[in-house]
Amino acid sequence: SYDGSNNVAVLKFYNPRDKRIYHWYDKTGHKPYCYAILNEEEYNNIKNKSGVLSIIKEKKIDVLRDRDIILDKIIADNPLVIGGREDSIRNQLNKVWEADIKYYENYIYDNQLIPGIYYSINNDKIIEHQYKVADQVELALKSLLWDKMKEQNTQFNDEEYKYIMEWARLLNQPTVDIKRAALDI
Repeated sequence: SYDGSNNVAVLKFYNPRDKRIYHWYDKTGHKPYCYAILNEEEYNNIKNKSGVLSIIKEKKIDVLRDRDIILDKIIADNPLVIGGREDSIRNQLNKVWEADIKYYENYIYDNQLIPGIYYSINNDKIIEHQYKVADQVELALKSLLWDKMKEQNTQFNDEEYKYIMEWARLLNQPTVDIKRAALDI
């Protein structure tokens, strides 16, 4: 979510041990932004707008035309400057990019966070919590793969095995155990 009084993103973490939700306030200085291609008049109007912190040029890839493009990145002190009010940048300019994305979604994407994955916080840094796949699960997966490969007369592929182990690691997280436990009751 977003804390408007402190102008920061807020993440909510659930701790399954004590069954509590903890709030973590951004300490990275991440700010709301959008992209546009501004002419001189638009540039002057936007740079003087209340809440706009800066406008910087950034090179991006236009994937539809397969070429580089220079965009103006408009950085604001709060999400409502970008979009959400009648006088927002989204409503002032004809064409803007990323102005329709909710700020907290933009924050999650920019920081490469995945909702539902387990994280730990160490020195105010969010770190994905790695779960080791149980030895018996890893052995069972290898056995299944070998049987399938023999059946199809194919070679063992380390790259595919890596993805299967990642899938198993995610399945082995406590949320799955909690669901399994609930089914057993």
